[in-house]
Amino acid sequence: MLKLFTVFVLFFIIVLVEAKQPSILVPLYIYPEDNAWQPFYNAIKNFSNVKFDVIVNVENGPGNGKYPGRDYIAGVAKLRLFSNVRIIGYVYTSYGKRSAAQVNADVNKYANWKSYTKDNIRIDGIFFDEVPEAANMATYLKILTGTNVPKPFYNVTDNIVFFESPWSQYSSNQLTQVKGLESKSSVIIHTFTGTDAEQQSTVAKWAAAGIASVYITTSADYDSVSSKWIQLCAAVENTKK
Repeated sequence: MLKLFTVFVLFFIIVLVEAKQPSILVPLYIYPEDNAWQPFYNAIKNFSNVKFDVIVNVENGPGNGKYPGRDYIAGVAKLRLFSNVRIIGYVYTSYGKRSAAQVNADVNKYANWKSYTKDNIRIDGIFFDEVPEAANMATYLKILTGTNVPKPFYNVTDNIVFFESPWSQYSSNQLTQVKGLESKSSVIIHTFTGTDAEQQSTVAKWAAAGIASVYITTSADYDSVSSKWIQLCAAVENTKK
């Protein structure tokens, strides 16, 4: 499993549809074949008032070629048809062990997808994974981390995943970690074992706190669809009402 110790940098400033409605941050690490992405297309279409920030990960990054393979081209091009989707490219940093040149090469490769002429596969931002937590590494990347986020990181990035862990480790008290920084903070919970009502109330608390983007999955990883995926979308949509 690729752990979401994270950075989330967009090529533009995030503006939410409403101040209290978070976007859904989807780590879409499923290979796009045999209609594997169809549950996501369906939800994006049916929940048109919800913003979806979709992270694509070709091969632990953009892949070796100038452009992704045809399955990813088709999948990303279809995502581009929806106005409520932002597509984010996955880049790993290996906790600062990858050189800045290597990381920048991946970023530039994603940026170059916009030059593909047969389909629109433009990327809107970058999701940096495995980000070092030390505050003095804030200049290594303009990013975010995973837990116990050093405050300097918030000065150089658009959004930070401040919590990414199983449901069993989550407590609403963790929102105090990002007090005053909620609009630049996101949260991901995996291995969710709660009820639909618990998922909905958790999302409602995040929205009330002003958290920027959220994700909950019943899966222990990010290469399968949560059994409560539609319920999550509905819970986020309901925060607008």
